[in-house]
Amino acid sequence: MMLAISTLTIDPFGAQLLNLKPGAANLGDTSRRISRVATLDGGASVLDGGYTVADRTISIDLSGQTRETVDALKYLFQVHTMLLVLTEDGAFRAAPERISVSGDSARMSLLVAGIGEVKN
Repeated sequence: MMLAISTLTIDPFGAQLLNLKPGAANLGDTSRRISRVATLDGGASVLDGGYTVADRTISIDLSGQTRETVDALKYLFQVHTMLLVLTEDGAFRAAPERISVSGDSARMSLLVAGIGEVKN
């Protein structure tokens, strides 16, 4: 699976193309914004706020990536507050939440903020 991560603004180190192992990326579950509150009569009141891509969290296992690629991704996480993530499901604006490196393995997670439109 191919996945690309890029900055929304110009940065000479701001683009990474990842060739991931099968199953290395979880592109997020599809869910609705629903809340349920118990009522005094013993029933429940359900509020359905609908679906939005912003409920997704993208998790990526970076095992097998070069040290240079992992270092470049760490740089993106440290410097940029919003990234463009291109997946087989589409393009998303996402906030870098976490990148963790332990020995030869690394994982990262990004919080989807919306569809991947770049605004000037």
